[in-house]
Amino acid sequence: MKTYIVTYDISDPKRLRKVFQILRGYGDHL
Repeated sequence: MKTYIVTYDISDPKRLRKVFQILRGYGDHL
């Protein structure tokens, strides 16, 4: 099993919410 760390720095709340919704099902939110 491969492990990835995905980070993102998005200042626009609308875009941040969209990216969070997409990535939410792929791992743990820190």
